[in-house]
Amino acid sequence: MALGGWMGGAIHDLTGGYSAAFPAGFAFNIMNLVIIAALYTRQIRLGLSDVPA
Repeated sequence: MALGGWMGGAIHDLTGGYSAAFPAGFAFNIMNLVIIAALYTRQIRLGLSDVPA
C-alpha cells in the first residue's frame, strides 16, 4: 500500500499529471485481485480450507 502512493507521485513527476496514475492504479488492483483469486483457488484445491478444531 505504501508503494502505491510513491508510485502515483513518481508517475505524476514523469508525466506532469495524474491522468496516467489512475489507469496504473487500476491495473495494479486487478493484478492484486488475480493473485488473491489464485491463492484462494490453490487453498481450495489443496483442501486447506478446513481448520482443525
